[in-house]
Amino acid sequence: MPKLIGLDLPAKVWVEAVNQDLENPSSPPKPCRLCAQPIGAPSSQPICFSALAASTNGVREFFLDPHAEVVDISADGSGRNAVFFTAEQYYGGSGSLNLLTLLVFSPSEKALESLLPPILRSNLSEYRFWPASEVSPYKLLTVAEFEWVDGEAHVDEHRYRVRTYAYQPAARKYAQIDKYVTAKKYLVLDSWDELKVLAGEESTLRARLKKAASQPR
Repeated sequence: MPKLIGLDLPAKVWVEAVNQDLENPSSPPKPCRLCAQPIGAPSSQPICFSALAASTNGVREFFLDPHAEVVDISADGSGRNAVFFTAEQYYGGSGSLNLLTLLVFSPSEKALESLLPPILRSNLSEYRFWPASEVSPYKLLTVAEFEWVDGEAHVDEHRYRVRTYAYQPAARKYAQIDKYVTAKKYLVLDSWDELKVLAGEESTLRARLKKAASQPR
């Protein structure tokens, strides 16, 4: 059982996907949830986080394909555990959106909160948590999202906007520290799982981050 940041006890963690209200089948699907329950705490109740994100069109609900994994955000593996929770929104067609969150327990709010800013990624994107001790003592999150240009089809070659986020201990949040658009276009092959933007951009990305880390703030 993982011991999450903000909790004194290990916790059982699980995801819930209730796509339809059985008492009202015509109602819209409900957002997925991640729940955690401290083990051994007297009369402890599950603490849950719903997959919701604010947008210009109101609140988006992510009601499909929930996934959760425990991530040690420290670059040296010292056990700073959070739960990386994702869920999908899909209404048909060739594209979908996924919500990315990195959850810890907030003692002041007595709730799960995300360390990440709102990050929505398409099914043509790629992300990676990775250590770069020369930049931060915490793992970085890098997300590559395609740039759609007029005349390109959804699964054509695309340039990608690459954003990197680093944990800021004082703010207790991740914040964006770098972004750029790739010079090269990348093609999605037979499977969207075969996208290799970050592997192709690794040398560029490391050079940019190392240069940024060496500059006085």
